[in-house]
Parts: sequence; structure tokens; C-alpha cells
Amino acid sequence: YDSTFLFDNDFPALQPDAPSPGPSNHPLFQAKSARGV
Repeated sequence: YDSTFLFDNDFPALQPDAPSPGPSNHPLFQAKSARGV
């Protein structure tokens, strides 16, 4: 490369439209959605 190479992340861990997980009543396992760009 002659300079810095910038590319889009094809598989980002955080999505801007992440769905909310369903309700869970388990005392040890809890889930929350995380949104990002």
C-alpha cells in the first residue's frame, strides 16, 4: 500500500437497529441489546 487503507466492516458486532431480546426470568442469565455504529 502507498497510503492508509480504510475499509467498511462487513460484520460489525454492534448494529444501529439491534432487536431487543425477549424477557427472561432466569436469575443467572440476563440479556440486553446493545446498539452502535
